[in-house]
Amino acid sequence: MSRLLNALRCAVPLIVTLSLPLPGQQETSDMRLRPGMRDDVVGCGVFQLSGYDDRLDGIACPDLAGHKLMKKWAILEPQEGVFRWEVLDQPIQKIRAAGKRFMISPIIPDGGVPQWVYEAGATWIGKAGADAEHPVDGTNFYLDVLVQGEVKVSLRHLQQELKWHPESQDLTPFAGQDVVLRLSTDCGTRAYYDSGLWGRPRVVRAVAPGDPLVEAADSVYDIWQHCDSATTYIVVDGKRLPLGQRARFEPRSDWACGGVTVPSIHMHPPWNDADGNKVEGEPKRLVAEFPVKLPDATPGRSLWFSCALGIHDVPPECTLGYRFPVYWHPVLRDKYRQFIAALGKRYDGEAGLEVVYAGTGTYGESIISPDLWPGWETEKAQEWRRAGLTEEAWVGYVNEIVDAYAAAFPHTPVGLQISNSGLPDNERVARTVAEHAAAKGVLIQYDGAMGQPFKWGGDVYVDVFKPLAKQTSWGLETYGPSPGAGGVNWTGDFADFVDCIAKHAPSYALAWYQDVVKATSGSQSYDPEWARQMKRCREAVRPGPSTHEVDSSWRTVRPPVSDRILFNPGMGLFVMNWGAKDDQWWTEVADIVYVRDSWSGYEPEEGTYQFEKLDAELARWKTAGKRVAFRVMHSCPNSRNTYVTPKWVFDAGAKVITLKRPEKDLTEPVIWDPIFLKKYKAFVHALGERYDGMDGLEFVDIPIGAYGEMWLNGPRVDWLAAGYSDDLFIETAKKIIDIYKDAFRHTPLFIPTSYPWAGNLAENPDRILNQTFDYMVRNGVNLRHDGLSLPWSGWFDPRAKQYNRQVSILWEFWGGWKDMRDKGWDVRKVMDRGLDSGMSYLALMGAAEVAGLDEATRAEIRTTAKRIGYRFVIDEVRLPSAINAGAGVRTRVPVRIRWRNAGVAPCYASFKRAVYLTAADGTDALVQQEYPVVPTSQWWPGQVVDDGLNLDLPESFKPGSYRLLVALAGANPARAIKLGLDGEDSQGRYLVAQVEVTPRPPGQVSVPKQAQSDFETGENGWQAAPGMTVARLPDAAHDGALGACVSGEQRDGWWYAATASFPLLPEARYRLCAWVRLQDPLPAKMPGLKASLQDAAGKHLVNCATTAAAAIDAWQELTTEFWTPAGTVSAFLALEKMTKEPLKATIRFDSVRVELLELTAPQ
Repeated sequence: MSRLLNALRCAVPLIVTLSLPLPGQQETSDMRLRPGMRDDVVGCGVFQLSGYDDRLDGIACPDLAGHKLMKKWAILEPQEGVFRWEVLDQPIQKIRAAGKRFMISPIIPDGGVPQWVYEAGATWIGKAGADAEHPVDGTNFYLDVLVQGEVKVSLRHLQQELKWHPESQDLTPFAGQDVVLRLSTDCGTRAYYDSGLWGRPRVVRAVAPGDPLVEAADSVYDIWQHCDSATTYIVVDGKRLPLGQRARFEPRSDWACGGVTVPSIHMHPPWNDADGNKVEGEPKRLVAEFPVKLPDATPGRSLWFSCALGIHDVPPECTLGYRFPVYWHPVLRDKYRQFIAALGKRYDGEAGLEVVYAGTGTYGESIISPDLWPGWETEKAQEWRRAGLTEEAWVGYVNEIVDAYAAAFPHTPVGLQISNSGLPDNERVARTVAEHAAAKGVLIQYDGAMGQPFKWGGDVYVDVFKPLAKQTSWGLETYGPSPGAGGVNWTGDFADFVDCIAKHAPSYALAWYQDVVKATSGSQSYDPEWARQMKRCREAVRPGPSTHEVDSSWRTVRPPVSDRILFNPGMGLFVMNWGAKDDQWWTEVADIVYVRDSWSGYEPEEGTYQFEKLDAELARWKTAGKRVAFRVMHSCPNSRNTYVTPKWVFDAGAKVITLKRPEKDLTEPVIWDPIFLKKYKAFVHALGERYDGMDGLEFVDIPIGAYGEMWLNGPRVDWLAAGYSDDLFIETAKKIIDIYKDAFRHTPLFIPTSYPWAGNLAENPDRILNQTFDYMVRNGVNLRHDGLSLPWSGWFDPRAKQYNRQVSILWEFWGGWKDMRDKGWDVRKVMDRGLDSGMSYLALMGAAEVAGLDEATRAEIRTTAKRIGYRFVIDEVRLPSAINAGAGVRTRVPVRIRWRNAGVAPCYASFKRAVYLTAADGTDALVQQEYPVVPTSQWWPGQVVDDGLNLDLPESFKPGSYRLLVALAGANPARAIKLGLDGEDSQGRYLVAQVEVTPRPPGQVSVPKQAQSDFETGENGWQAAPGMTVARLPDAAHDGALGACVSGEQRDGWWYAATASFPLLPEARYRLCAWVRLQDPLPAKMPGLKASLQDAAGKHLVNCATTAAAAIDAWQELTTEFWTPAGTVSAFLALEKMTKEPLKATIRFDSVRVELLELTAPQ
């Protein structure tokens, strides 16, 4: 063996070290996941919560990592051993679909303990001031619409399940009238409680109740904004009575969980009147009446009353939320541990699960009961003490539950939410349970953060947590929505909470969804300041010890992000070329110029094409560094000319509809006429032959009908006489699509739409839309709508959102900027509507009008330009701190780039990712281009993509200073894709880090280069298996004078001969080879050569084998290459029998080599 080691040649490689971060960069020691954690755990992030509801309104926020799901044990296990995992699975599916992660927080008190647990013997204590004897029963909800005191529409709904039920009622027949919307509810003899009874009741305009406009658009009338005008009363035995003390209607209710402010209806028996006197009688109904002046009717739109009804707390089989369990009771502890085990079995391996919180007390936090907060000597506190409450009992219970969750979720971070327990020495209790959790690697979190100083002594928890930060991760959750988002009882506002996160840098920051919605583009409450604060919050959190451990051999670099406007293919703002000049301000925000013209202008005579005008526009704007798009219309209602389709087409017999006008008549082609289609096809093919795939051509529109916008101009009677039907229009649209698809095979195509029902002709507009849009999308044709506004085009929004992962979305404003000002439209809201649909392009209308816009409007356009389309940024780059390289050995350098699409739309092209190591003189020492494993066409908005790659440094890599650069390359190699980063060079590459390559200092561990057995001076460590002999013979030599011969009969082993162990490096590439000659008679199994890899304890890891020998009495080379896995320390070589059966063999072998080919940094 010593001779084998003496044969190892040692290389003197180079070491690469990462220099100090560049200006604007953040660089930290790298964190790696703790052993046992699932690979997809991120370890930090900003999450939202919404109490017991699954309000995912802000889930699209690009800076949001995911959503915290709070679910009661009673809901998840309504009967012992019967689990309703769908209650979690359904919102999880929605969260995943948005590319986000989720947390799970089981709840015990406030109705969280199943009734069957109490029936099994667990005990409980009632909430102060509440009658906890009554379980919830079915509750009736009503909506009545009254006109002049008469009920015109009535809706009755019996709610008995824990979920929202969307309801809509058509109010269009009452448009323009004064009506009363009467919301009411009643219950039977048992208790009823509800917070936020009605889910966003309002009147909206929409095509149909299922139209997403019902949820997305501005309301015509939002009831909760008019609570003060409501008339409220209770009905007993048909009589109206004032609301009593136990039945009330509140416009704003500060309910306990997080201080959320929502309108609420509360009822609880026994009933009493306003004077507190008990009231008997049935039925009992609470009523709120809202006087409403409905707006006038709008063509193509209906008025709908929209709401979602639901009782949020518990289903009918569960008790009201007034019971607090005696947590330390043995029955409850036993049943709860069984539930925890089942929860872990179901979700521990679930992809996307970031944290599961150990639900201990009220709201899942370490709160025994809010009834203890007033003091330790109250009547309720005495009741708790009689039930056995002591500090030791509570701490023991909390620690036991933490241990149960940690055991049930070995591969998922577990968290403990700590707040005011209600015990006299709360700080000591908090410290004790936090220290126990930290010792288990459990995340600790305070759920009451806001602006500093915290209210209610919240700073105590930070003082407790921070000394434990080296042992465990920690988090901060807001007390509730900030005041700016409707919350109360705060110190400061949302920015103050973010200041707190930035100051303390926890691993997780949790905000209520109302604040996240305000930070989400396209939401009605969107506020750029909230978006800025959310970004700050995301940048402040860091992984901690609960999920990660520091690895000093790696570094993480966070390149500085830029908010500049990006000009990239497949996206952007554009102007019409009307009055366009290359020195106008719009050139800062738009780099596409759009040309719209008529067929008759390009083909005045059949076969005679006059493309000079379009050629000139393309050349002019290409010289100015802009792109061009165009549409050639066959119908234009505002044309000054009689013929938009050339006259010669009609002279050839194409059908025509002539529209009388004061100055000149206008001709409209009957687009399904065969002659028209034949002539039009020839023109489009000529257009395609000239322009398809031309450099600088961004897209081409497919015109269908008036303006090319899928509607027909002229009297209905004329079109019906010409043969119009929905089927004929659909088939014609498909034919025109096919014509353009055939002519423009290398250019993106869009179909403009405006009135999707062929004007007023369509019998079934939805059918036209569904069939044409489906055909467009299946053929890769993109969607365009020339009607972006506030009140109209609601039919396009849902289709844009439905298809925007398959095709691009383009919007054009409904009218000019003056039109929008005259109508009082908020241009920010108009553009946000487009962005919310996943918009890739926006037409800014005529260049001359855009050039004259005021500075405030320009600022809004700049904001839109920064958000439109895709926007790729690099959140971080992970690479080794030191890399062994050079000196005759190739080096593999693993790099992980974490990309994020910070835009609103996907990228519909697959780009190559390029990395460079560039020397100080500007030469590229290394260039690698390849497509990421997850193509850029699947980097969805808001999604984080981990892109792993290896830099392959050659054997002769020279020392020196290098810059690590990253770029994305599109179809045009001369035009790199712009990223939302600083540090771009002249070639569109982005600087990530400065890298220094230096020779390895003397004394560092050397790298084994090669092990060789040539048998010239000995057996080189080879030993024969029982029954075999190894001898050095001249006739066994392939090279040199001597080789080895192994012969005999081996009866019960796997190999004929083997070496002792020798060192190998982990994560390195080796070549194993040898020359072998078999002597007749051949063994029943042909032999091969293997390397058996081992870890530091000598445990077998993997075999790396050559192919088996195949020839007799002839030398053949057996060879293989392999990568050693992490943890590899050594290996031994063996001539394999390939079976344990007895075999005789005579095998000559020589020149056995194990050669190091490539290393993985760091080594």
